[in-house]
Amino acid sequence: MQRYLESQLKDRSAKFRLHLFVTSSYSHFIFSAHESDVIKTELEQVKEKHAHAERDGKAAEMQLTFQSAQHDQAVASLKREIQLLRASSMPDERVQELEEKISYMDELMHSKTQEIEENDDRFIE
Repeated sequence: MQRYLESQLKDRSAKFRLHLFVTSSYSHFIFSAHESDVIKTELEQVKEKHAHAERDGKAAEMQLTFQSAQHDQAVASLKREIQLLRASSMPDERVQELEEKISYMDELMHSKTQEIEENDDRFIE
């Protein structure tokens, strides 16, 4: 009878230890699933921010390309005008004025380009 009771006690003790192990493993699984859901949510938010930054970057790039094309056209036009003025032997003052205008437009284009790039950098961060 003593051996039978000892056997029953060992068997129940083993079952209890198994129950504790399964219960603690299950609660760890639930915790891990919750963490996984939080990480998935954060990942979706990061993906949305990335897509938004990509769209804004492409829009800024298109704007810069457009401004650059306009700038190139204006500079080419001014250079043609300078050549015509030089050919017609106009006073040097007009040539200098046009060269200053080209220089001003170059500086303006450079500052706009830098501004757009800084905006892109700030948005991406």
